Amino acid sequence: MNEKYYKIDLHIHTPASKCYKGAKDDAEYIRLLKAVSDKEIDIIAITDHNSLVGYEKLFEIKNNLTMEKEILERYKEDSEKINYSIEKINSKLNLFNSIHILPGVEFTINPGIHIIVISEKKDINDLKNLLDQLGYKDDHYGMDKPIVPKMDIKDFLQNRLLENKLVIAPHVDSDNGLFNEISGMYRADSFKNDSLCAITCNNHKQQKNIQNMILNDPNYKRNKPLAFINASDAHKLEEIGSKISYIKLEEPTFDNIYKKILIPAQSISDSYNPRLKSIIKILLVLKRQY
Repeated sequence: MNEKYYKIDLHIHTPASKCYKGAKDDAEYIRLLKAVSDKEIDIIAITDHNSLVGYEKLFEIKNNLTMEKEILERYKEDSEKINYSIEKINSKLNLFNSIHILPGVEFTINPGIHIIVISEKKDINDLKNLLDQLGYKDDHYGMDKPIVPKMDIKDFLQNRLLENKLVIAPHVDSDNGLFNEISGMYRADSFKNDSLCAITCNNHKQQKNIQNMILNDPNYKRNKPLAFINASDAHKLEEIGSKISYIKLEEPTFDNIYKKILIPAQSISDSYNPRLKSIIKILLVLKRQY
């Protein structure tokens, strides 16, 4: 088995999110992929608020570029200008081919909690069905508030459509976060639900507190380990890759990603060389001692 670490950012917004801070034109989608490529990120998830429009727009653009290229190639012997146009199209298509792009949605769930669900491309209809079940229609797409969905967080996490999906609680320690917005056994029951497989934190110290809570508080005891990952929650190009993790895979397929996130201690790291990071930590401890 020949595994290596892939760089991932599983929380990226597009112009389809109403709160997106960049340009709202179609060209922004290509600029987004260029920013991902420039940061050498291998795997991303498009996770717009209560919408799949951004993900679908990306692949609509790809299909249009492919058709345009097919038409131009019929006449490439006739003009250098046509060849130049084909080269420009190829550079854009290469972005799609070099990045593994997963479909996802950042759902807003009662009482205002954000939950990311990421699927394999072939299961995208499950994400659409979840949007329907929650009551999200065209005029809600891209909005994260004020919306009151039909399902609360505990019921949502028990939904059968979440089977074999990556379910991530983002920015749990801040506004709309699973840890911050609810408390008591309601929060504990949500944290230990087996559908939830990963979380992200904005504050490193709070992340340590949550990790200790899950390990030591019997109310939070889980049947499966919980992955702690980094993700940018990018709402503009400059934020893409600002927080990333690495995942150890043989191939960057959804099935492999899903399986590895379920065994995070062996597969997830916040550095490309986790062994080197461990050595640095030991050296820092020794330095403080002397």
